[in-house]
Amino acid sequence: MRLLEGSNHITIACATLLAREVAGTFSDVHDLLLARSSTEKLARLLLSWAADEPRNQEVRVAAQFTHEEIAQMIGSSRETVTRLLSEMKRKELIRMDGSMLVIPNRVALQAIA
Repeated sequence: MRLLEGSNHITIACATLLAREVAGTFSDVHDLLLARSSTEKLARLLLSWAADEPRNQEVRVAAQFTHEEIAQMIGSSRETVTRLLSEMKRKELIRMDGSMLVIPNRVALQAIA
């Protein structure tokens, strides 16, 4: 706090970073709420986890949430999330590689979202 009080430049930089974080979070929540179906919401959530990854390769994201936690994020049930993830695996939109979630074709997943 003393550092912020002592420097206007640092205070502005911190406020800017905070504003970007809030705007990004709002955008993610807005996108999830606009989705019409649980399938769209799940696809958008998975894509949001991979947003910072290179776009021309398959995307690998640490699978750190349970189906129950994912269901809470998209406003659905655990059973629905399990079913949708199974369907996405069957359609080869996603796959599990150990503890990593792999999105081999981001464009195909974006078509659902």
